[in-house]
Amino acid sequence: MRADGVRQRYWKQTKRKKTVEASGRYEFSGKGKDLYKAVVKALKIVPKGLVTLSAEKFVEQPEQYGCPGEWIDREIES
Repeated sequence: MRADGVRQRYWKQTKRKKTVEASGRYEFSGKGKDLYKAVVKALKIVPKGLVTLSAEKFVEQPEQYGCPGEWIDREIES
C-alpha cells in the first residue's frame, strides 16, 4: 500500500519456458470402457518412466502417475 492509501499491484512477465525430454510409457489393465477413458486422459499426461496400473486408478487420479505435458512422436529404427 502506498503512503496515500492506494493499493497498487506490480506485474512481472516471464518469458522462460522449460522443455524436458524424457522417455516413459503406460501399461493399463482393466475393462474396455475404463481403458478408453484412461487412454484419452493419457494423451495430456506424460508418464514418469514405466507405469503399470489399472485403468480405473489412472482415471481417478492421473496427475499422481504423470505430469501435464505433450507427447513427442519419434521414429525408432531397429
